[in-house]
Amino acid sequence: MAQSTVFVKGALLLALLPISIAAWAADTPPPPPQVGYTTSTLHEPLFDFAETAVHSVKLNNWLNENFASLDEARKAPVRERLYYLIDSQIKHNFARTQRVLPAGSDLQLAILFSWAEKLGVYGGNLVFNRVKTETMELEPPVLELPPGIRLSLHGDLFELQSDSGWQVTFPYYFMIGEVRDMTNNDGRRTQLIIISTGAAKDTSKAGRSQATLMLIFSPGAKLPDFKSFWQSQIPIRSEDESLPLGVRGLTSQKNFDDKLNLHREMVAWSTPKGACAVVYLGNDGTYQWNRPHFIDFVNAVRPN
Repeated sequence: MAQSTVFVKGALLLALLPISIAAWAADTPPPPPQVGYTTSTLHEPLFDFAETAVHSVKLNNWLNENFASLDEARKAPVRERLYYLIDSQIKHNFARTQRVLPAGSDLQLAILFSWAEKLGVYGGNLVFNRVKTETMELEPPVLELPPGIRLSLHGDLFELQSDSGWQVTFPYYFMIGEVRDMTNNDGRRTQLIIISTGAAKDTSKAGRSQATLMLIFSPGAKLPDFKSFWQSQIPIRSEDESLPLGVRGLTSQKNFDDKLNLHREMVAWSTPKGACAVVYLGNDGTYQWNRPHFIDFVNAVRPN
């Protein structure tokens, strides 16, 4: 069996490939993977198995040397590359074990998730603490959530809950980049969550990207004004293409900006405590690949 040299926080470790030995050797049958979300997207990783291992080590070493000098602008592409590697590792694991979250420790995922919160991704410490090896110390959260919003990890799903009246679950390898509780310029209180999906190949110059999910909730808002405001912000028009989603009787509006190579889709509905919308954005290719998870996400939003 091949061996790889892995650096973790300046320490030199010798790790056997495949790295997820604990998960692959588990005797117990795997639990149902990411309940409520299709696993049809968990193939075609951006990097093959060896590339994922090598690039993960290189990125970890580079961050050990350079993280202190990174400003917010320079963190963005590093954060994106980190999640391309996480996405590839998870797809390789799933192909071998049919598990989305390893049954035991996973050194490679631990290395990658050890940087997630430091690079601006909420919940990275929760995943790190779940997949870390016994010799690694627990990591506290780095990022602070707004009051009344809570994030937890249950199996292979994150759960976000708000005291304002909503909750949602989604796969732990989705990247939570923004969690805001704010007042819009229309005077309406709004909670805005921005999440990146798994990675996929697209038709952009880079050839790969993540799609974006936006969960928007305004307590006490009436749907017509709420929907009109956010359609103007995205922008999406009521007369744009209508697409029945097949969940909860909802229909979305969708358009494509050929100059930006960007698909936009939005669905909005009333809840017992306000108005809610989910916006889905993706480059051509990534949009189509991850759209099943957009529909799953819409279906996963619940009153709290």
